[in-house]
Amino acid sequence: MLPLLALLLLAPWPVAYAYANNGIGNTADFVQVTPAPIEAAPSITAYRGTISSVKPGDLFYLNTPQGKSDTEAILYLTNSDELIHQYQYIILKVGVYVQDSEGQWQKAVSSFGLEVPETYISMIDSQVIFHLPGNAKYKVTIDSGSIYSLETVSGQADLAQPNFYLDVDQG
Repeated sequence: MLPLLALLLLAPWPVAYAYANNGIGNTADFVQVTPAPIEAAPSITAYRGTISSVKPGDLFYLNTPQGKSDTEAILYLTNSDELIHQYQYIILKVGVYVQDSEGQWQKAVSSFGLEVPETYISMIDSQVIFHLPGNAKYKVTIDSGSIYSLETVSGQADLAQPNFYLDVDQG
């Protein structure tokens, strides 16, 4: 019994050790990603068998560190397998904005020096990629969209909402 108790008490240590040795201890050197609060998030109010629109909102906030190289951000729609049974289509316009020195949000410029183009995510194309310069604060949003829910959905009171995941990789 005593060896089992000792094993249970020591089990978390290897995880903490690996975490600390990956260099993640200093968050100033890495992109910080924060999900938007629920009250700022986009939402869909859909009715079966109708075309509906999307209430715009924020998805994620990114803080890229000073003096670091470009950041690649990939936004994924993670529950297409669930949505496909309830919607004929979902097309969402994704926005990327950068915070200026006065705290205002402006359309972001990519690492290539051009304004981030109009970008859409759907159930078919379930990911979009952005290349962003370092040393800035960004937000990823859903600016607008259109959906068509199926009439034939039965036995469900509520239709599913899209879920998102943001993967960030520093160059």
